[in-house]
Amino acid sequence: MTGLPPTLDRVIGLSGGMLDMLLPMHLWIGADGRIVQAGPTLAKMSGRVDLVGRDVFEVIALRRPTGVEGLDDLEQLAGRRLSIALTSAPDLGLRGTLAPLPGGRG
Repeated sequence: MTGLPPTLDRVIGLSGGMLDMLLPMHLWIGADGRIVQAGPTLAKMSGRVDLVGRDVFEVIALRRPTGVEGLDDLEQLAGRRLSIALTSAPDLGLRGTLAPLPGGRG
């Protein structure tokens, strides 16, 4: 910790296992809109053992903001608070934030 204000241009590397530990409800979406990795808690909540390779819109439903038609629209919401639900558990509301990876990797 440096005491400097956080910025969005700093990058750190985390292994998939570390992501699972630190962010057990994360969802890593590839540039093609398919799930690259899902945190273990989110996977359990969805009722599916493996979410990898599935289209993100098959797994989540975006409640707010509205009007998101696809991945391009979703990318425009970076940094904003999102209200989502798992398609397998639509009554369970979740909140999240989209954080794009550098270099268009997801």
